[in-house]
Amino acid sequence: SVPSGPRMWLAASGSSGVALRATNPGVGRWLGPHADGRGRAVQMADLTVDVAVVGGGPAGYVMAALLGRSEHSVALVDPKPEGAWPNNYGSWREEWEALAASLQMPELLDCVSTNWAVTDCFFGGSFDTPDDERLRLDRAYLKVDRLRLKALLREKHAATGVQLLEGYAPAAAIAPNLFDGGLVHDASGSTLTVKASGGGGGGDVR
Repeated sequence: SVPSGPRMWLAASGSSGVALRATNPGVGRWLGPHADGRGRAVQMADLTVDVAVVGGGPAGYVMAALLGRSEHSVALVDPKPEGAWPNNYGSWREEWEALAASLQMPELLDCVSTNWAVTDCFFGGSFDTPDDERLRLDRAYLKVDRLRLKALLREKHAATGVQLLEGYAPAAAIAPNLFDGGLVHDASGSTLTVKASGGGGGGDVR
C-alpha cells in the first residue's frame, strides 16, 4: 500500500536527467549549496538533476561528493541534514590514509579525533577468556571525528553544486532491478517514486 501524504517523484531517463518534484510544493526543504557549506531552506519545487543519492550517512555523503566532481548535476536526500551522525567510526590508520589517497581527499586525515599507535583488544567472556586478558596488536588505529567529516563533505558539496534535500525514504528492496518495478521505499510522510521515462516500462520506488 502507498502511504498517505505528499508525494514527490524522481524520474530517471538516459541523458535527460532526473526530475525531483513535490506534487504538494512547500513540503520539505531544499538546502542549496552555499559558500559557507550551510543550506538555505526554500520551498521545494521542481528540480532536474542527473543523479540523486538517497541516504544521509557517510557513504551517501562521500558518493555525492565524488559525483559532484563530474559534469553531472547531483542531489542528495538526507532525512536530517543538520543532525550529527549517531555512530562512532574507527579505522586502521593505514586504511584511512589509503582511503584519503584513493578518494583524492587529503582533508580526511584532518577528520581524526584520536590516534592510537597500538591497538589493545579484549575478548573476555567468550571461550572462557578472562575479562582482563589483553591482546595487543602492533597496528595503529584511529577514531574518526564524525562532526568534522560531515562538515568537510558538506563543504565539498557546496563547492561543486550538489543540491541537498531534506527528505525521508527508508527502503525495503524486494527486487534488485528498480527498472523492473521491484524496488519499493515505504516513506513516512512522503513517497519517492522512481520510474524510467521515454516510453520504457520502468518501475516505481515508493
